[in-house]
Amino acid sequence: MFARWFDEQTCTRIVPWRWGTVFVDAEFPEVSDSNFLSIEAVPPDEAPEGVVTEAERAQGEAGIPHRRVVVADDLLADRLAPAFERAGWTEDRYRLLVSHRSPETADDAPAADEVSLDELLRFREELEAETGHTDEPMRARRAYAEKIDRAIGTRCFLARNEGRAVSGCVLWLHGGDAMLDAVATLPAFRGRGAAGAAVSAAADAARAADATWVHLYTNAEKGPIPLYDRLGFDDVGAISDFVGA
Repeated sequence: MFARWFDEQTCTRIVPWRWGTVFVDAEFPEVSDSNFLSIEAVPPDEAPEGVVTEAERAQGEAGIPHRRVVVADDLLADRLAPAFERAGWTEDRYRLLVSHRSPETADDAPAADEVSLDELLRFREELEAETGHTDEPMRARRAYAEKIDRAIGTRCFLARNEGRAVSGCVLWLHGGDAMLDAVATLPAFRGRGAAGAAVSAAADAARAADATWVHLYTNAEKGPIPLYDRLGFDDVGAISDFVGA
């Protein structure tokens, strides 16, 4: 499974707990992508409230400074969601999309090409300067991105309009598995084919590297699912992200 491999390569400590796994990255404890708890199997007679309490305790014992729980089973997530909500947690559900079909093509689609990690990060800095949105200092995120690149190798893609980078994404490969992530577009160029060009370039590169499972996740409520449908991605499942206060 790609996600498990990714976490094994990038986390500094992975330990089992009662109903799943705790993932810790002591080098970047503030990064929720690498510091979280996964709930994988819960007996049907186990009270959801007890699961939430145990999840909070396990993360505290692991030294994780925030609260994030991932549940990849739809039915299990539905069962646990009310207990998490009563405990003050919020849920984001992400759709798992897999490239199964040929994309729809547009004659006026922007050009996209593979670039260095440094060039992609410069684009992300421009994006954040323009939108005023950032979850953490760019210096810390640059260091984390460089760590991921050293651990598993990051391929980066940018779409351009008249030479200016306007949309980008990253690609990670492991055997026949490929994951696309961090799709982002400058506000003025959204809905104009830039994101599609970047994603298509990354997906083509994955297939050229013999990947047979090319996938990405997008927010079920906010993500541009119609865009990915036009690009040949099918909705095959979901993953739930519970975040505690």
